[in-house]
Amino acid sequence: MLNSDTHVAIPPFVERADGEDVLIGNPASNCFLSVGPDAVALLRWLAEGLTIGQASAAYAARYGETPDVQGFLASLVDQRFLTLAPTPGAAEPAAPVRGHFAGISVDLARKLCSWPALVVGALVAACAVAACVEDPSIVPSPAALVFEHDQLGLALGVAITTLVTVFFHELAHLVAARAADVPARIGVANRLWVLVAETDMRGIWLAAQPQRCVAFLAGSAVDVFMTALLLLALFTNDAAHWFALDQTVVVLVRATIFVLFTRLLWQLYLFLPTDLYYVIATLCGCKNLMQDTQAYLINQLAHVARSVRRIDQSDVPHREMRIVRWFAFVWLGGRAIAFASLFLITLPVLAGYAAMIGRGVVGDDRAMHAFVDGPPLLILAAGLQSIGLVA
Repeated sequence: MLNSDTHVAIPPFVERADGEDVLIGNPASNCFLSVGPDAVALLRWLAEGLTIGQASAAYAARYGETPDVQGFLASLVDQRFLTLAPTPGAAEPAAPVRGHFAGISVDLARKLCSWPALVVGALVAACAVAACVEDPSIVPSPAALVFEHDQLGLALGVAITTLVTVFFHELAHLVAARAADVPARIGVANRLWVLVAETDMRGIWLAAQPQRCVAFLAGSAVDVFMTALLLLALFTNDAAHWFALDQTVVVLVRATIFVLFTRLLWQLYLFLPTDLYYVIATLCGCKNLMQDTQAYLINQLAHVARSVRRIDQSDVPHREMRIVRWFAFVWLGGRAIAFASLFLITLPVLAGYAAMIGRGVVGDDRAMHAFVDGPPLLILAAGLQSIGLVA
């Protein structure tokens, strides 16, 4: 419990107006919050050296009510925005959040995100599109993930290439955030039981709107670039006599391209907070677009199903509500795309392996690899999926 004559050491923070609220950030602890203007005023008074009692009196004089300073400070501590010392006096600085590649310089990041780099990437992508038009056979289908031989080795190879491409995807987010002079880091986390790499760039919300969009789109842009390079490698392999890839490498490249295709398709699952969703929310200026849209759809369902409880959306601004009604169709479209991918991607791959097993049952020696590699393949898949439990 802090006394009214206690001085609180407020760490240096940055702020940016965001509609009716203000975004504040403590770069040292990589903590960024959205608060009201009155909370920012209270924070400034404390940072200027006023005691808790003096800051409370200043707040009451300006806003006509007594603030809960104790609760406000407690919430900032819970969010790692600041750390209160056990006794009155200077507070201990919040421990910096550590991560990988956090030291990439702003100058280097801006060179990598410059217009020349974008033009080079666009030219490579355009060449890949032209190659696909010239030779459509280089575009893989779901069958690219059905391996007729050496299932275990190829599956392990795809797992490794997937990890590599995911790393470059996340690194692109980090570089774009650093180009906006925002602290960012790559860390390892888990989604349920699955181990994942993720880029922590919470400070990007303090950047200008164009810089935020670039940071959100950077990962997908690199995915497109990597896909284009691999497609051009396949095209060159088929068209040039001086350049020849081993057939196993070709199978691995085709499988990796298809995995990248599915990752780009995943961005259209706009019922989830994908990178593309954050771009849309940023351009629309909506703070809770996903939650408001889900509540709106529930309320529409409540019109026909009396058992569904309506959600009060009276606090959603009229402008944002118009966007929510439009985004509801996009949200449903994302669901439809995800559902279609089940039938166009997942089930065909499973059907391919089922057919292979069926051929093995009737005596096809080539299909017998599915029986030999099957158990180790299941162990590999289970291990990759469940390693997050011990992370």
